[in-house]
Amino acid sequence: MTGELLIDTSTLIDFFEDNIASETDNLMAESELAISVATFTELYKFLLNNGKPQLWIEYKRKLDNYKIINIDKNISEKAAELSHRFGLSFADSMIYATAQCHHILLLTSDSDFKGKPNVILGKKIQN
Repeated sequence: MTGELLIDTSTLIDFFEDNIASETDNLMAESELAISVATFTELYKFLLNNGKPQLWIEYKRKLDNYKIINIDKNISEKAAELSHRFGLSFADSMIYATAQCHHILLLTSDSDFKGKPNVILGKKIQN
């Protein structure tokens, strides 16, 4: 597959921590990668919450290889609809709406997205 993928926070963390299965890694290697600005925020929050703020500089450097998509009014409206329809959290609905509004697939390992349209569930390494 070639084309653009929007990477969800869960998959991005798994990728940065070398915890994704080879098929997900291969899919990412073959695609143009993008993230929502909501993922940018969630990633930093994850590091702060887990006592790893020192990794932020390294992670930001890695994010230079990703297209970062800002949230606008259209994405915000779509997020409200998706949150209402699927019961998604604020951040998840913003990320999903970003993918929907930009007509790109969402790659995630978050089970909250299981069965949703235009979503690819990535796999983690089995421990």
